[in-house]
Amino acid sequence: MSTHTGEALKFLQKPRYFLILLLGLLTIIQLTACGGSKHPSKQINNNFRLVSIDYDEDTNGSIDNKFYYEYDIDGNNIKIENSDFNNKSLSFATMKAFDKNKNLIKKTDQLTHPKANQTTLLRQWIYTYNQSGQKNSERYEDFKNNQYQYWVEKKGVRTSYSKSGEIISSNRFTSDDAGNKLRELIDSNQDGTADIEINSTYNRAGKLLTKTTSDLHNSSKPKLYHEIRSYDSNGNIVQKITSQPSKNTDKNITNYQYTYDAHQNILSSSTIYKTANKQARIDKRLYVWEEVLPIAFFNNPINWAGTGCKAGSVSISGSNTASLSILFDNYDAGKNSKTGLTRSACSFSIPIKIPSGYKITHLTADWEGYVEGKGEISRKYFLSGQAHTAWLKNTYHEPEGGNFMIRDKINQAALSSSCNGGMFNLRVDSQLKITGEGSYAAIDSTDLHNKVQLSLQFRACKY
Repeated sequence: MSTHTGEALKFLQKPRYFLILLLGLLTIIQLTACGGSKHPSKQINNNFRLVSIDYDEDTNGSIDNKFYYEYDIDGNNIKIENSDFNNKSLSFATMKAFDKNKNLIKKTDQLTHPKANQTTLLRQWIYTYNQSGQKNSERYEDFKNNQYQYWVEKKGVRTSYSKSGEIISSNRFTSDDAGNKLRELIDSNQDGTADIEINSTYNRAGKLLTKTTSDLHNSSKPKLYHEIRSYDSNGNIVQKITSQPSKNTDKNITNYQYTYDAHQNILSSSTIYKTANKQARIDKRLYVWEEVLPIAFFNNPINWAGTGCKAGSVSISGSNTASLSILFDNYDAGKNSKTGLTRSACSFSIPIKIPSGYKITHLTADWEGYVEGKGEISRKYFLSGQAHTAWLKNTYHEPEGGNFMIRDKINQAALSSSCNGGMFNLRVDSQLKITGEGSYAAIDSTDLHNKVQLSLQFRACKY
């Protein structure tokens, strides 16, 4: 027996070292037997910040794609770098800088060629802010495509300039008390007349909910762009839907979706792009296109009836998507109400399209409103041609006035059990009334908050 062999046997006679070796061998065997995992592997630092994510896309046990994250002393994410190990000649990074108030003041995209030891600057954004923390200027330059944008805001006017300093357009805007822009008028031709109008709404935290851009000179196709955003309970954006509507429908729809871990680190960002003729998904992490299966969605509500939703008093956003918003202009009851009634009602139908081979897993309706004094809201849901369900009722007593939000989980067996697909009409009946003298209740969008939000989730059936 050689000296080296004897030393090795003495080493293995110690139980803890033998256990370490055994665990190592089992790990090697497991990796060999199972291969890699398509699910990302992430690393978190002591402050629960995301440090890196590894992706094994072909599940062969080796890393194909890696993301690195860096933070400053205040916890701001100052760098995101993406290394593609299948293409070792390229590395993409986004660099960020922040001021003492944590406002983003500079962002740069760059491409690095490790083999050539060369870095190419792609794009750059520079921002400034006023004393209230609102952004008042932005300079953007795309070095690769030779594009330049620069605007400055002062006293309710945003002026855009060319690189040579010439005025390109002027915007006049109105803001709320928090500085959020509610309405913008753009004079792109510099003739003293507004050509474009932008209207925006925000939630109570000041986050953008909707944005609509309209062409004031085109009555046949007034809407140029529409955007809807939704957030989770932590304020993270989870979905952004943009569309370029025609006169009657939303033809081009882009659905951005985001996921986060338990510590609010973003894990994924994907995009579903849909036109009248095609659908595709963009995985922003890999920058590739792939075909996706058809999706379930809401169509525009129909069959409106009731004192709370007379013709022309309801606004709809999110048609042909999985998230539908309904804003009412005069759905109220009680003292000084627009309807002049102590009880108001609204009924309507929502067509839901479900592809064959799919079924609904979650269907919810969020009602947001306001009560001052005593009030009650009732609602029920049923499919056209089927038996009515029982009323759902909520009563409120708010002497000083207060907002409310109700979430209804809608259970319809025909939507959640059948896999045949089709177009289903979901009937919604609702009533709003006051139950105390001098009270007021509303699901009215005057303050840009109160509305009804319907959302659905779906999955493929397993045969």
